[in-house]
Amino acid sequence: MRKQLIGVPGLMWRAITEPWAGMVGLALITLLESLAGITAAFGIVLMVKHLSHPYAAFAKGKAWAMLGALCAIAVWGLGFMVVAGDWFMAWQARDNPLAVQLGALLYMLPNALTLMLLMVQRDAR
Repeated sequence: MRKQLIGVPGLMWRAITEPWAGMVGLALITLLESLAGITAAFGIVLMVKHLSHPYAAFAKGKAWAMLGALCAIAVWGLGFMVVAGDWFMAWQARDNPLAVQLGALLYMLPNALTLMLLMVQRDAR
């Protein structure tokens, strides 16, 4: 049988338990997710639009797409994996305790890989 670590005082000293903190966090998550989607979509449109143009024009779209990926990494990597996991003790859920962190990893990983791909991509022209 697994030992429950829920509510252990040695783990709870850094937990944020204020009722308003969840609402502030949700507002920040919504803002950053919206910013990630808008900037990445704008970047993709610019990259597609400038496929046959000089690389400098294409790179402007790439910068916007990278900003979108960074915002998504901030939400899922920092927000859900670090803040929710450490300060809100999301990993102490009684049912499926790693659901928040694993779900965040599934969203963060493609964004991190996209960011790396955009960083290493260079135009030979």
